[in-house]
Amino acid sequence: MRHFVALICLLIWSSLLALGQEVPQAVNFSITICDAYGTPIVNTAVNVRVTLFNETDVENPEYCAIYQTVTDSRGNALFRLDRDMFAYGCNGAPSIDFEEIRWEDGAYWMQIEYQSDMAEDFFDLGYIELSSGFYSLVTNYAFVAEKIDGFGLDVSAASDGDVLVYNGATGKWESHRFEIDNANGTQGNVLTDVREFVDLGLPSGNKWATCNIGAGAPEERGNYYAWGETSNKTNYDLSTYAYCEEANNNNLIKYCTDPEMGYNGFVDSLTWLEPSDDAATVNWGQNWRTPAVADYYELMSCCTFSDDTVNGVYGKRFTGTNGNSIFLPFAGTYYGDDLDLYPDDWSEYWTSNLDYSYPPHAWVFQWYPNYCQISNARLREYGYPVRAIYDPTHGVRPIHNGVPGETLVDSRDGNEYATVTIGEQTWMAENLRYEGDIALGTGLSDTTAYRYYPVGDENNVRRYGYLYNWIAAMNGESSSNAVPSGVQGICPEGWHLPSNAEWSILQFAVGGQNVASRLASSSDVWEQGALSQVTEFGSSGFEALGVSGFGGNYENCWQLGHLTNFWSATEFTDDRAGDWIIIYNNVNFKKVDYSKNYGFSVRCVRNN
Repeated sequence: MRHFVALICLLIWSSLLALGQEVPQAVNFSITICDAYGTPIVNTAVNVRVTLFNETDVENPEYCAIYQTVTDSRGNALFRLDRDMFAYGCNGAPSIDFEEIRWEDGAYWMQIEYQSDMAEDFFDLGYIELSSGFYSLVTNYAFVAEKIDGFGLDVSAASDGDVLVYNGATGKWESHRFEIDNANGTQGNVLTDVREFVDLGLPSGNKWATCNIGAGAPEERGNYYAWGETSNKTNYDLSTYAYCEEANNNNLIKYCTDPEMGYNGFVDSLTWLEPSDDAATVNWGQNWRTPAVADYYELMSCCTFSDDTVNGVYGKRFTGTNGNSIFLPFAGTYYGDDLDLYPDDWSEYWTSNLDYSYPPHAWVFQWYPNYCQISNARLREYGYPVRAIYDPTHGVRPIHNGVPGETLVDSRDGNEYATVTIGEQTWMAENLRYEGDIALGTGLSDTTAYRYYPVGDENNVRRYGYLYNWIAAMNGESSSNAVPSGVQGICPEGWHLPSNAEWSILQFAVGGQNVASRLASSSDVWEQGALSQVTEFGSSGFEALGVSGFGGNYENCWQLGHLTNFWSATEFTDDRAGDWIIIYNNVNFKKVDYSKNYGFSVRCVRNN
């Protein structure tokens, strides 16, 4: 649909200039935005891009700024450029101060463009010529205009606050009273936080913002937020936190799963930021959201990451398989009114997930030099930056209930397995039971391949499968995080051991939220807890069982029904590898890492 400016109202200088001076102190302008049928676009959040071209070089813009505002009930909006504003280069223009514009070099043209959806391009609303003689005009002081020889403009009836309107029919500028009629019609703000996104080629389709909220460039830290708050502030402690009473984090009044932590026993069982409490959604619009734990897992799993420096700022760069990348700057943490910039360059960003087991905490994405992880041990009142995701679905992804597939028969031993197709992947719907020549283990080893009986009982193998250490699961092959992994490992012919990236694909295929419950078995083999209290419990057909594992401080088998771990083909460190865990009292399906000598379950994915 073509959009246009129905009325262009322009140029009101904020202070009186000496006659002949050609450097304005400010430019205020107003527009009425209409659709192709002339109907005003009302009460709508818009981005307006203003670009200045010198008439001597119309191919290369000299100045560009993007403004964020809301049109009023008649489609009107006001904006201002002044000497205090720095324009972060857009539309091919350099990043310069307003006062750096070379006004003395001749007349300028101003291009105005409009955008209400980040997924769409800007709509060109037209060009306005700014004659050099006009730069000395101040309508707030109308008498000055009458004394400008040769200008031929009568604004004797103008009053303070009027703007000049160019009348295309007469070719003259006319005084005009431009009124904004409601609370939305306030002065537009320069958009110093850049709302651009990049496609990293992720399986989920997520597109990550190029800058933190409130930042004008990738290397800037931007704003800091307490978890669930949508405005930055000067103090980040319990006395200013919105969701507790009496400055006590055991008196929570929202996002609480434990009555002992809630105010007067309050519980609402909310574990995911609602849009009204999401800093990304509130500040940037409904198509933006704060990343979930699963989103950061996908970022780590499906991108390569490396330490990098941009304009002298240290940070972490994530590069997708398509070659596109984002840069997250080192940002530190706000405690109280102090910004703690860690000496070892430890940095954290909020996720949208509450720590279900301890509601005063929320999950953060955390990184050090050469290292990234997810952590749940951060108090919600602390101040961290937010890197947003552009997601028009706002996290509401289609949920794939699995479609039963053909039975898999392992030609090596004749074992038969149910299979399930979820999204684009076909998985074993049972744990692997292959013995081969793998020794039955009684202790731990990271050099010898071992298999183990679940809770030490051979009779459990038929239902729960064997537990394998990572050496056995990999069967001598090298680590991979590719899609597909290319690691057959211990799996049957035509199947392979999934990488972290492939587990992440499964996670998003079943919805990205509360997916542990969907992946769990619908049988009665799980302990009662948060996992089994979700209505989607057991809906995917993946049939994860609470088989637990082998290992830990006591080097013995853990109990059934409590949790389960599945190995991935992705190495974490020399002695640790990635695995994905489901726990009876948590709805999150998450990637962790354990020692390679532990015994965990194996699920295989069919080769495509």
